[in-house]
Amino acid sequence: MKIVLNESRFNSVLSNFLDKTDTDVIIGWFGPGRLNGYDERIITGYVKLYMGRERIGPSGGFHFSYKYKDNELSLYGIEPDVNGKIYHNFGKVFKGFPTELMVDYFSEQIKDYIYKKIESK
Repeated sequence: MKIVLNESRFNSVLSNFLDKTDTDVIIGWFGPGRLNGYDERIITGYVKLYMGRERIGPSGGFHFSYKYKDNELSLYGIEPDVNGKIYHNFGKVFKGFPTELMVDYFSEQIKDYIYKKIESK
């Protein structure tokens, strides 16, 4: 059986899954950012996931970096590497959830958090 999920439906399914499994999602950022070698402002946020006392992923969480230009954030990079380790770390608990959609979901959550922090200053 093949099920087609659009982004909003996926977000709803993942959000319900996180609630039902009592997964704690901790989102934060590392401040207003830094300039890279191209005079671009890079702002980094993170997501830490815990299911009960068990940590999901690296101890420092998954770091999402964004270019900040003209009051807009655009994804710049993710650590650990999306093509390898992020799938491995999400793999056990989130088996069956497409990694790309999970990255999009958490990226949007972090971006919303960062925008709120920027606006509050």
